[in-house]
Amino acid sequence: MFMLGLETAKILKHSKDIDKALNDICQQVLTLDKVVFSCFYKTSAIADQSITTTEKPQKFNRGYVKAFASRNPEFLIDAKTVNKLLNKSKAWQQIEPVVYETYLIMPLRLENIQQTSDCSWGWWVVQLNCEWTQCMVREYHQIAMQVEMKLQFDYSQHQLQQQVQEAEQAYNTLYHWTEQYRHLIEQVPSVSYVSPLAKDGKFDLAYISPQIQDLLGVSYNHQLLKNWQDYVYPADRPMVYQKLQQTLETGEDFNCEYRMLRHDGSIIWVSDTAQIGVATDQKTMVLRGSVHDISDRKKAEAQLIAAKITESTNQSKSKFLAFMSHEIRTPMNTVIGMTDILLNTPLSPQQQKYVNTIRQGGEILLSIVNNILDFSRIESGNLILEKKPFILKECMEQVLAVMRPRAAQKSLKLHYSQSLQVPHQIIGDYGRLRQILINLVSNAIKFTSHGEISIKINAQKINADGKYKLLFAVEDTGIGIAPEAISQIFQSFSQADSSINRQYGGTGLGLAICKQLCELMEGEIGVSSQLGKGTTFYFSIVTTESKTTDISQLVHYDQEQPSTPILATTLGEHYPLKILVVEDHPVNREILLLMLEKMGYHADSVNDGIYALEALQQTSYDLVFMDLQMPIMDGLLATDRIRHSSYLQPWIIGLSANAFEESREMALQVGMNDYLTKPLQMETLIESVRKLPQLAEGLKARKLINSIAPSANLLPVLDASIFNTLLDSIGFDHISSLISSFIELSAITIANMQEAIQTGDLQTLEAQNHSLKGGSGTFGATKLHNVCQELQRICFHCRKSQICSKEDMDTMYELVELIAMEFQLLTQVVRHSIYQSSSA
Repeated sequence: MFMLGLETAKILKHSKDIDKALNDICQQVLTLDKVVFSCFYKTSAIADQSITTTEKPQKFNRGYVKAFASRNPEFLIDAKTVNKLLNKSKAWQQIEPVVYETYLIMPLRLENIQQTSDCSWGWWVVQLNCEWTQCMVREYHQIAMQVEMKLQFDYSQHQLQQQVQEAEQAYNTLYHWTEQYRHLIEQVPSVSYVSPLAKDGKFDLAYISPQIQDLLGVSYNHQLLKNWQDYVYPADRPMVYQKLQQTLETGEDFNCEYRMLRHDGSIIWVSDTAQIGVATDQKTMVLRGSVHDISDRKKAEAQLIAAKITESTNQSKSKFLAFMSHEIRTPMNTVIGMTDILLNTPLSPQQQKYVNTIRQGGEILLSIVNNILDFSRIESGNLILEKKPFILKECMEQVLAVMRPRAAQKSLKLHYSQSLQVPHQIIGDYGRLRQILINLVSNAIKFTSHGEISIKINAQKINADGKYKLLFAVEDTGIGIAPEAISQIFQSFSQADSSINRQYGGTGLGLAICKQLCELMEGEIGVSSQLGKGTTFYFSIVTTESKTTDISQLVHYDQEQPSTPILATTLGEHYPLKILVVEDHPVNREILLLMLEKMGYHADSVNDGIYALEALQQTSYDLVFMDLQMPIMDGLLATDRIRHSSYLQPWIIGLSANAFEESREMALQVGMNDYLTKPLQMETLIESVRKLPQLAEGLKARKLINSIAPSANLLPVLDASIFNTLLDSIGFDHISSLISSFIELSAITIANMQEAIQTGDLQTLEAQNHSLKGGSGTFGATKLHNVCQELQRICFHCRKSQICSKEDMDTMYELVELIAMEFQLLTQVVRHSIYQSSSA
């Protein structure tokens, strides 16, 4: 029966057709040995609006069989048979399951439905070849409750659609009258006119209102009555005359928008509306109309069209850049990846030089692609700056750590200093500030052959709330810039002169990006230079001092980068992992496998998301590298399937040649833990693997909780004392199987809770939450337990007061989502802990 309940939940969850779902459930019930037949009987009384809900019929005879399955293929059941059974058993008067002879009759009730009997939808009838026990009745009743939830959800959706249609109809009606009202209001400042309808069709004005002076900038006189058509823009006159003739011939209203010439020669747009009527003499047919200026509206429409064209152009450009980025990065992954691997093999000095040259070329090309993408993001307004606290000194030290090897190659000194007024911690975008500094320092090194490069930082306090203007200066002793070239240096795709580009290379995008980033940070950038003596680039940003004392809230960047060869040979030995590579491109797949092999790992590989799901069914992997773009089933869909399955959850790192932020966000939304952009480099790959929770020091076999890394903020997930007490009591083998069962059942429970909060079924929500709270408390999942307890408190409050406000519903919805995320984190931690303990 437990499996039947799971299968029923699966059928109801994935089925879009309720009739098919009910038939599938009937067929599924027949898999149990004692079941003779099963049917769902729907009453037609719901649609009968003529009978009140309080009326009690003498017998029940309205309904039909909606789904049916029998062990005997020759046995059929119709509505008449079910009606007799309901009347004999009196089940139609009951609100609880009724056992009659060998039949179990379970009412299926829905809320918010005008009903004619105690049962609002129908009944589920199941016959056994034996007697019913209370346990069996209770289990079948649980399944019936699942069916009720699905029926209630479908009915609520139907009601919602009707409400939407009614709202749309009301909106259309309101819109119609609003338009009528707007039309009336717009005519108030307009120019009114009257023209008799002559038999020869000639259009001469008999009257025009004085507002014509403001409209056309002319003096009001009777000559205007004769010369009105002269003020119509020449190119629009044929169209105006054609529409006027159409009105005269058909009697339809005259509605026309055209241009007019003002007295000063400027052009305006007007809207001219008129109707045929009778003059005050009740004999003469006239055309009464009004004209008002719509130039502002036409201007706004033109701007809107231009904006749409610009937006469309930007979207096309973004799509093109995304496509080109993907296409360029894919072969670059091969070039840079293979050079990384070659550099970690025995090479002669000459071979080492050749490979380094190839790698440098690949990195330059990658830098160009990244600059173009950054420039496109900024230009289209899609670049969003982070606002996180970080230590400014750490940022500066990392810039120096990255750039010192390049400076050392040219025997240049590189250092920085800052005044005492500069705040220690600031709030801003660490990565973009680092990007500006590295770009400016890189340029300084490029154009300096001897001497030094220095970075100086000062600060100006803007207000008492801790707002600062930080002033940076990057000074070099290089070749300098000619005065006539300085004005162009921050323009896109520009160099100081063509000889610079030929000698030093570059696209000229770097400084343009720096300028745009400074402006996004409410600052500015400039340069001063003397030919042959050096250049100083100075820039500013506006930031806020961070007062946080919680070290976990700060952005930290590790300065200790172990050399690749040493770490690559020891990482796999110290931290054994089961790794799966999911990559459809054979060369990229081979490169990643070779890089992992250099790190000490022998990974498995598949070329599609479907094969990845099959591999995870057979093997418990700790880490999965998942390519996003694959045929048949891509990495996003495969990850979503994994996260919604009962697999022991692996750590998933997404791989893509698409460097846009949107791709990273999509990857994280479906459940990936990290995201790497191709081409992959050994250092980046090592850092991504080092992030795994199970790589924390001090792993102990019996104490699973000790595998949780405090640095990763995972410590509150489990209570060590509760978990270890349980572990000591029942042993590792038993707790491992219990955890697997807990994860599987909790996933179903949370799915039921999510469905219940969507349908507003607080009774089911409270019951399912109570079950999850008890299980999480047993294993020491204290954070999950506390969230469940808070949800239980709100459910109890709503049930006791019989009032559930929108604020309460919103809070419960957020708590259910938090429970789902907390359970996902708990699953990952326990999954890695089990593997480490079993391999110890």
